[in-house]
Amino acid sequence: ARTGEEHAKYREKYGSTLRFAGIAGAPVLNSTDPKVFNHVMKEAYDYPKPGMAARVLRIATGDGVVTAEGEAHKRHRRIMIPSLSAQAVKSMV
Repeated sequence: ARTGEEHAKYREKYGSTLRFAGIAGAPVLNSTDPKVFNHVMKEAYDYPKPGMAARVLRIATGDGVVTAEGEAHKRHRRIMIPSLSAQAVKSMV
């Protein structure tokens, strides 16, 4: 089955938010609940990436906003935010 179909089956059976073991047993939170998404995005600094996940991400994406934590992540975001405004995105399409 396709990945999306599998996720839909799990959501139907267990609800909109799932916690399971991912790569090397690292905990993964998967949610389609907008309230959960909003909370995690607003409180992201309360949810540091587990060591193994951070290492895998760093290998896949290099050092940057995806792998940065704390103050380094805030600096990356401050630099990127202007390029993601509605006006900037409209000018790209």
